[in-house]
Amino acid sequence: MRFALQTRLLLPIFAVFFALGGCATATRPVAPGISLVDLRPIEATAFETRLRVTVRVTNREDAPLTFSGSRHELTINGRAMGSALGAESLTVPALSTATQETTLNLSNFALIALARELQRQPTARYSIRSTLFTPGLLKRSVTAESMGEIDLGALAEGR
Repeated sequence: MRFALQTRLLLPIFAVFFALGGCATATRPVAPGISLVDLRPIEATAFETRLRVTVRVTNREDAPLTFSGSRHELTINGRAMGSALGAESLTVPALSTATQETTLNLSNFALIALARELQRQPTARYSIRSTLFTPGLLKRSVTAESMGEIDLGALAEGR
């Protein structure tokens, strides 16, 4: 009798744990692709420059991905330049892309140091590292990174 009572009490608890475990593996997003699309100046103060940044999120999976927010960190020539936060929801359709705009805050001290460095070597290696957060009870995040290089000397010469 006592064994039957314990079994009846424990069975629903185990069922909930198994259900949650199944949901966690079924909804875990795969790391999407990320790329920097555009940077536009908004404003500058003595210590900070703000840019409107557009990033493209690529969904390589055959199911839509939904994100509840994001964090993006920009690095140029190995130097952390600034970060952007996005609280807006973003849904990327299956096997497709979507763009997100947010504000990137840059340190002017880092910009001055970068400008001096680019006078000597006009090639800028950049990377954007993004963390995308999923909605729901089992909040998770996925990280994506993209890197590239811009030859500012060639760009200035029109090449």
